[in-house]
Amino acid sequence: NSSYFAAATGILNVSTSSCNAGTWIGGTSTDWNTASNWCGSAVPTSATNVIIPAGGNQPVIGASAVCNNLTINTGASLTVSGSNILTISGNFSNSGSFTANNSTVIYNAAGAQSCAGVAYYHLHYQVPE
Repeated sequence: NSSYFAAATGILNVSTSSCNAGTWIGGTSTDWNTASNWCGSAVPTSATNVIIPAGGNQPVIGASAVCNNLTINTGASLTVSGSNILTISGNFSNSGSFTANNSTVIYNAAGAQSCAGVAYYHLHYQVPE
């Protein structure tokens, strides 16, 4: 059908661009809470595994934000402005730059969580109910 083959040509159409939900693309701005900045056009939830790649607009959290696992790749950055809250339900791996400012990071998984390459202004571990 024409979804895969160009009409009456037999040429196969292959999409070369794809991304996984939860991958930052920063196409609109630096605002974490703008859906069009995310692959799949959805702001992360506590179940979303987030990946911040290098290049382009880098995300800034200017209000509360949540995610499951959070990975900041080499050359990438994540900034939490002011005294906002980032809640992480999974693990946090930072090979880039994380700027917490006066913010609070809450880890709230039911089990063990890990973080690597991270410095905090406020760190709060919350035991889930």
